[in-house]
Amino acid sequence: MNSSSTGPICVLHVDDKPDFADMVALLLEQPSDRITVKTATSASEALERLSEEDFDCIVSDYGMPNQDGIEFLKTVRKDVPDLPFILYTGKGCEEVASDAVSAGATDYLQKESGTDQYTILANRIRNAVEQYRASQRAAELNRVRTLRSNINQALVRAESRSDAETRVCEILSEATTYHFAWIGEVHPSTSAITSRASAGIDEGYLEKITVTADETDTGQGPGGTAARERRVTVAQNVQDDPNFDPWREHALKRDFQAVAALPLEYDDTLYGILSVYADRPHAFDATERDLLAEIGDDVAHAIHSLEIQEQLREEREALERYETIIEASGDPVYTLDPEGRFTFVNDALTELTGYRESKLLGEHISMIMNEVDVATGETVIKELVRSDEQFRDTFEMDVVSADGDQIACEAHIALLPFDEEFRGTTGIIRDISERTERERELEQQTAELAELTSQLEDQYQYLFEEAPVMIVETRAVDKEPIVEDCNQLFVQTLGYDTGDVLEQPLAAFYTEDSRRQLLEEGGYERALSGEFMREDRKLVTADRKPVETLLRAVPRYDAKDTITGTIAFYIDISERKELKRERNRLEEFASTVSHDLRNPLNVAQGRVELTRKECESEHLDAITRAHERMGTLIDDLLTLARQGGEVTDTEVIDLATLTETCWENVATTEATLTTDVTRAIHADKGRLKQLLENLMRNAVEHGGEGVTITVGEENNGFYVEDTGPGIPEDTQETVFEIGYSTAEDGTGFGLHIVEQVADAHSWDICVTHGSKSGARFEITDVEFAAE
Repeated sequence: MNSSSTGPICVLHVDDKPDFADMVALLLEQPSDRITVKTATSASEALERLSEEDFDCIVSDYGMPNQDGIEFLKTVRKDVPDLPFILYTGKGCEEVASDAVSAGATDYLQKESGTDQYTILANRIRNAVEQYRASQRAAELNRVRTLRSNINQALVRAESRSDAETRVCEILSEATTYHFAWIGEVHPSTSAITSRASAGIDEGYLEKITVTADETDTGQGPGGTAARERRVTVAQNVQDDPNFDPWREHALKRDFQAVAALPLEYDDTLYGILSVYADRPHAFDATERDLLAEIGDDVAHAIHSLEIQEQLREEREALERYETIIEASGDPVYTLDPEGRFTFVNDALTELTGYRESKLLGEHISMIMNEVDVATGETVIKELVRSDEQFRDTFEMDVVSADGDQIACEAHIALLPFDEEFRGTTGIIRDISERTERERELEQQTAELAELTSQLEDQYQYLFEEAPVMIVETRAVDKEPIVEDCNQLFVQTLGYDTGDVLEQPLAAFYTEDSRRQLLEEGGYERALSGEFMREDRKLVTADRKPVETLLRAVPRYDAKDTITGTIAFYIDISERKELKRERNRLEEFASTVSHDLRNPLNVAQGRVELTRKECESEHLDAITRAHERMGTLIDDLLTLARQGGEVTDTEVIDLATLTETCWENVATTEATLTTDVTRAIHADKGRLKQLLENLMRNAVEHGGEGVTITVGEENNGFYVEDTGPGIPEDTQETVFEIGYSTAEDGTGFGLHIVEQVADAHSWDICVTHGSKSGARFEITDVEFAAE
C-alpha cells in the first residue's frame, strides 16, 4: 500500500459478474496508469485476497449471492475499519444507500448506462484514497511525534546510561508497530555485538543468536551493517532477505517480520547499535526510517551527555576525596606556580610554619626556606621538567618558622600535569626531626621480630617433628608432587632414612591404587586447589608392606602467597582398620551364636514343656533354670558383640521418662523405683536404655527382697543407687570385668555392658557406697540439654 497522496492506487473490485468486472477494470485503468484493478467474483474470494494482499480501496457490488455488499462491508470493517469502501450497485434506492452509510461505507454510487459513470467512479476512488492517506499520514505523524517525545522525555529524566538505554528499549517495544528492541555494544577486539539493554517479546532470542560487525555472515545483517557503515539499515522482509539467513529461524519463531538497526553515533563516536523488530513485513518506510534516525541521534546525544556528566561527577568526587585526604593526612601540603609562589596551603602547613594562610598565599617559598634549600629545590624542579620519565623527587630541607626556628623536614616534590607549558609544582613536607629515634626503634623492633621469627621457626620445626601424625611437604613439579621435607614419624613408619625420601616423587611411597588416586584421578590437583577433604591412602614401606592411612592435604604457600605445593598429614589407621575387621568378624560370630545356639535352645525349652505334661520330675525345674541362664548368656553375649564404637549421633532424651520405660522392661518382683531427675541429656537412646536396664537388673538380682532403686541427678551427670547390701571396696574395681558376678545365675556381662555404654559416650562411671549402704553407680561428664 502506497502512502503518497499522488501514488499508485490498487483497487479490489468485487462483482459476481466476471464480464462486467473485467470491463470496469479496463475502463478504470485506461485513462491513467495510476489505478490498478484486481477483481473477485464473490465476497468470500474478496476476503481471501484481502488476507493475502494490501489494497487502497474496495469497490463492491450490492446484489451478490451468499453474501450481499452490505454484509461484505460489515465483515471488512471488523478487520480494516478505515479502508475506503465504495458500494457500486445497480439497485438504486435510499434504503440501500442508508444501510451502506450506516455500515461504514466511504461512498455510494449507482450503476448507470454509458461510460461517464466510470470517470465519476475513478474520481470517487481517488478522492476516497487521498482522504484516507491524508488521515493515515496525520495519524502516523502523530504517532511518530508521540514516540519521539516519549523517548526524549525518558532521556531527559534518565540518571545513567543504563537507565536511558533500558527506557528507550521499553518505549519502543511498547509501541504498536514494534515487538522488540535492544541496544548492543560493539567490542573493538572481537567485533561482537552484545546486548546492553533490551525489552519486549524476547523469549531468549538474544541468547540464541550471534551478531558481529565484521565481514562474516553474522555481520551482514542490519546490526553489523549499521555498525560498519554508520547508517540506518533495514531488513524489510525477514522471510526473504538473503542477508538475514543466520537469524531467520529464531526471528520467525517470535514473529519478527522486519528489522531495522541504527547506529548510536555522536561526534564520530559509536556508542552502540539500536535494533528494532516489527511484526509485519515492510514496516520501515521512509518516514519510519527517518524517525529511527532522529531517535538514534537523540539517544546518542543523551548517552554522550550522561557520560560527560558521569565523568564530571567522578572528577568532582575525586577532587573532594583528594581535598579530604590532604586535610586528613596530617602532612603539610602546598602548590606553587611556575615562579615558586604559593597558590595553595593546607592547615598542617600553617601549623608547622606558624604563618596564617593569607600570609603565605602569593608569597615565594623562600619565605619558609633558606637560600641553599631554595636553590636545591629549583634544581630538582628543572631536572623534573626536562625528564621524560621522572615526575617526582625528594630532598631534605629546613623549614624556617615564623619564630625563626629551623625544623628538619623532607620535601616530596611533584610536577602539576602539563602538556607543553610548565604549570607549577605540588609538595608534601614531613617533619623528620624524630626520624632517627623512629629508625632506632624500628631497628630494635626488626631485631625483636627476627628473634621471634626464629623462635617460631624452631617451634614449628619441633611441632613438625614431634607431631603424632606423619607429615610430608611437597613442591609441585609439572603438577606432580616431589617430597621437599617430612617428619621422622613418616620415615620411621615406612622404614627409610630421611635422605632416601627427600627429593623423591611422593608417588614412589604409595601403593599402585593410591598412586592412581594421586596422579590420574586428580588427588594432587584437588590438594593444590584446597578442595581436598579426607580420603584413605595406602603407603608402602621399604619392605613393600602396605600401611593404611587417613590423608588430609592442604595447599602450601610461599612468601608471595603463591601456591608451591602441599602439606599432607597421614594418620596411621592400620589398627583402626584391623579393629573394624575384627568388629565385622565379631558381628558375624554374634549372628552365628544367635542362630546356632538360640534355635536349639528354643527346641530344648519346648521339649521340657512337653515333658511336663507327661511326667513330674524335680530335674525339669533345674533344666528350665539352666535354659533361662543360657538364654540370658546368649542375650548378653550378643549385646557385647554388637556394642560398636563411639557414639557419634545423639538426641535429646528425657531421663525420667526413659527410666520409667526401662523399669517396665525389667522383672522387678517386689522392688521399688524412685526417680529424682528433671533434666534431659544428650545420648544414644538405645545404648542408654541398655545401661539403665542392666543397672536396674543388677540391683534387683543383688539387692535382696524389697530393694528400692533410685535414679537421680549429679552436678555433671546422674546416678543409680539401691538399698541392697552394697559392693565391698576391694571388689569395686573388678565388678565391670567380663564374667564377674556374685549371683549364682549371673552371667557376669551386665556391668561390663554398662561400662561399654559409658565409654562409648565418653562418660566416666564409678561404683561407691550409696546413702543407705547400698551400691551407687555414678555416671559423670554427661552433656545436659539446654533448658
